[in-house]
Amino acid sequence: MARKRAAPTPAAPTPARVEAALRAADLPGAVRAARDLHESAPTADNLALRKRVLREAADALIDAGRSFNVVLTEADAVTPDDPAWLSERAAWLAKAGKLADALARVEPLADPAARTKLLGHAADRAVRTKSLDGLPVEFHPAAAAVQAALSHHAAGDDEAARESIQGVGLQSPFLDWKLFVRGLAGYAAGDDGRARENWQRLDPARLATRLAAPLRAVIDPEYKVAQVSDAAAMLAKRYELLTAGPVLDGLRAVRQELGRDKPLVAAFRYAGVVLPDLKRSASHLVPRLANCFYHAIVHHGEPGDLPRYRSLFGEPPDDPKFHRLEALVCEQTGDLPAAHKHWQDYERWLAAGPAGWPPATAERARAIVWARMAENAARHAARGGVTARALAGFPQARRLGKAAPLAPPPADCLARAAALAPDWAEPALQLFAAYRGQNRAADAERIARGLLARTPDDLAALTALADLLGDEGRAGDAADVWLRASAVNPLDRGLRFRAASALLNAARARLVAGEVADAETLLTRHRPLLAGEAAGHLFALASVLALKSGVAENAEELRASAVAVPGQRLACVYRIAVDSQLAKLKPAQKTAATKRFKDALAVPPTPLEVNQFLAAADAYRLAKVAYRGQKAHEKLALDAVEVCLPADSPAVDFERLGEVLLGKHEWRHLLKLATGCARRFPAEPFFVYAKAVALYERRERAFYVEARLEKAKELVRKSADARHKALLPRIEELMKQLDAPFDLLGNLFGDFNA
Repeated sequence: MARKRAAPTPAAPTPARVEAALRAADLPGAVRAARDLHESAPTADNLALRKRVLREAADALIDAGRSFNVVLTEADAVTPDDPAWLSERAAWLAKAGKLADALARVEPLADPAARTKLLGHAADRAVRTKSLDGLPVEFHPAAAAVQAALSHHAAGDDEAARESIQGVGLQSPFLDWKLFVRGLAGYAAGDDGRARENWQRLDPARLATRLAAPLRAVIDPEYKVAQVSDAAAMLAKRYELLTAGPVLDGLRAVRQELGRDKPLVAAFRYAGVVLPDLKRSASHLVPRLANCFYHAIVHHGEPGDLPRYRSLFGEPPDDPKFHRLEALVCEQTGDLPAAHKHWQDYERWLAAGPAGWPPATAERARAIVWARMAENAARHAARGGVTARALAGFPQARRLGKAAPLAPPPADCLARAAALAPDWAEPALQLFAAYRGQNRAADAERIARGLLARTPDDLAALTALADLLGDEGRAGDAADVWLRASAVNPLDRGLRFRAASALLNAARARLVAGEVADAETLLTRHRPLLAGEAAGHLFALASVLALKSGVAENAEELRASAVAVPGQRLACVYRIAVDSQLAKLKPAQKTAATKRFKDALAVPPTPLEVNQFLAAADAYRLAKVAYRGQKAHEKLALDAVEVCLPADSPAVDFERLGEVLLGKHEWRHLLKLATGCARRFPAEPFFVYAKAVALYERRERAFYVEARLEKAKELVRKSADARHKALLPRIEELMKQLDAPFDLLGNLFGDFNA
């Protein structure tokens, strides 16, 4: 007799089984699995999972209009006294049209909020079923108003829809539907802001939220990002179903083919299919579709795409010969000489006065084209120069770095742009910079003054002109312009300091010229500004003026005030010694000033004092002031860097001194400072970075530099100081420069491993 096979042992209940049943839409199986899991292991997580399954089962049955009594009976047996769970079960009844039973269930809670939620669910059912059954009589007018508003919206009359729901109050359970209709009206009118504003106020548990969700996900990026991936995909699918139609389906097909990594042939084919319907139903969108293809050709088009574009859309009204498009394509591919030619062709077309272009608009467009050409010409020259320098050690490849300059050159292009658009400051300022680079100071000044004649408060033009005048040694003129700049933005301390420095230079120039009274008048007139921004410099210069005027007692007091300014001890005695020489004081006075300077040098300085000493020495050179012993003094200032290393000063003072040396490209002294401070402040990344820079600039071996950069990077990672974090981009930039020659060779000669 055959042995009877034993029945298979049922699989043990697990959360994974429950989730699998939910994904398969097997709600009865999910309910059973969740019940078995909770009864076998009554944990809080399993209880929460069982409630979620019962909730989803009830919602599905209610949406389908089927009885959910079995689910409700089981739910009643699960934590029956939990108020929150009781309110949820009552909500199921309200959604199913049994408002009286739902209200009876929550009555023991004595919670007005629970009753309000149930009325909201009853209102949702009334709208969904277009039935007033079970809805209290006092809410019938609001329900009718919402139905009328939805009908008006469907007919395209949003004004009537807004009027219909005007009477729905803030306390009405139909308020969500009022917000829903308002959002629909905004969405239909293209007013995404109004739609978002209304839909963001919807109750997440209400039906109106679910209905608005697919549309809201399209116009509300924050809402879309907040969705989990499955919900976002479901909303996208629902949106496509809501907006399905020949035109939209065709445009979606075009969109799928407009990716940057795809040829445009298929996109043009789909566009050809949808274009007739688009012209009939939304002709205003045809130019926008054409513009999409225009820019797609710029970024990843092929030669055959231009005929396809012309066949499908005709000639672009703003670029009928495709000169602009060709120029943009050449820029994308790096062919700047060809782009230069195409831009000139486009500019000539604009200059001919094309139809539909107002003269003023055409001139501004021409100015923009000339400015673009100037940028390309400058990029072309800079690229050639960088390549030539990088290949300096490769005689056979050096010729690859040579590039003929583009014609017209950058300055000529900018001059045309500035002439065509005199109210546009940017090309004028760029032309100013180009003239300065060519040592054409008079032309640069003419451009800046012309711009300021039209816009007197242009801060960029003011600072540019003031810098130029200062470099030309015209201290008085520079001071006047810096004062104008600081008046435009009086809260900018940098501008106030530059103005104060220029005034002091102007006063010194008058002292040197023998105009002592004028110099004193200038200092007196601007004393508040000078005392606030450059007190040490002011007192030092005033002391020399006092000696020149024969008031020795005032000079001594002013000299003491100058030296007393924190960090100014060395800089002030240095200034007094130099200005005494420039002012041609009596020999005894000059000798005394020189001795005080030497005595000050004998006292070990702080890094702040060395910083100010360097700044003072630079100030004479920048102001074009020359004097006997200037080179020796500049060397003394640099030699003081090493002398200040033992000073009892915080790391930040040494770091600021290091930044000055970086700016001056004083690599030898920077290396000494960085080496000493790296030992003294081992947790400070700046000094390790500064040492790497100094070694790099002194042509040290690359791996030696890279090791220090990696160490500096690690110190930045360990630090929470924002000052240290700000150093990271500079470290990474130098790392890129270390790799740059190899990247350049790869671009020129291809992949050696290919």
